[in-house]
Amino acid sequence: MSTNSPGDMKGVALYSENNAAEKQLDLIASPSKDNPPPATQAVTRAHSIQIWVALLLVICLGSLGSFSLAPYILPGLIQKHDTTGTRIKTTIMATPIASTPTLSKGSFTESECTATPQNTKYSPPSSETTGDQALPLEWLQAGRTQQDFANAQACAATFIMTYQSFNTKDPKTFESSVSMLTGGAKQRFYGSALNTRTDMHMDPMWRAALLKQQIQQTTQVSQPSLLKSHYTNKQLLVWMVVPCQITIQQAGNKPVTESNQFSVLLVSVPLNTQKTETGWQISQWQEGRTEFDPLYPL
Repeated sequence: MSTNSPGDMKGVALYSENNAAEKQLDLIASPSKDNPPPATQAVTRAHSIQIWVALLLVICLGSLGSFSLAPYILPGLIQKHDTTGTRIKTTIMATPIASTPTLSKGSFTESECTATPQNTKYSPPSSETTGDQALPLEWLQAGRTQQDFANAQACAATFIMTYQSFNTKDPKTFESSVSMLTGGAKQRFYGSALNTRTDMHMDPMWRAALLKQQIQQTTQVSQPSLLKSHYTNKQLLVWMVVPCQITIQQAGNKPVTESNQFSVLLVSVPLNTQKTETGWQISQWQEGRTEFDPLYPL
């Protein structure tokens, strides 16, 4: 039986420790499939997570079918594909806002007054001809003629006669004058302009009160007179005063006639391409003789 000295025992222990250390280094340098290094394990886990996330997205999108939430969540976000590759460019585009109608510089497409001295009935009949009155300087600057002046008078008179004549049994008669209004005046008439109220003719309570009394109203007009002219931004603004006689008929009562006058603001506009109009539109009107400030848009 052999015995080991204390020095031999220390040598064996040291050899065992060195041998274990070398095996550990070999495992790190040459990892096996059963024991991959920590870095490789982390990459594998991250890759697995990405695969699962991609599968979940495919399932979600498949459940939505062809329905797209993008236009509802981000209405101003539009994606455009790059024609040079598969990369997608994302562009933020503002949602379009309806613009306020403006007067055209070329062909005119909006409604326009068609009244002329020949088809306008004044009461009493007019004895004044188009050449009896000298035109103001603003009219000459705008290139307007005596015929334009007469057409403006007819337009203002026809508007007041139409606006102040209605039959409560026929609601359409409350809007008969709208065809002569500018774009801005139409917005104010129907109450779509900012900080404005609907015109009285479009008030349902006012209409109901007149209908209950079975009111009918007719108006006759006299030849308008010029109140003011202003030429600005290649547009001629004309204020005219229209005298009128309003007759109110209530069911079961005698008709009542009263005299009144209205100030009307006309705006010159280019003739339409067919040249069937007179080149005037109505922008504003007020009861009485007054030089009121214009509202914008005209």
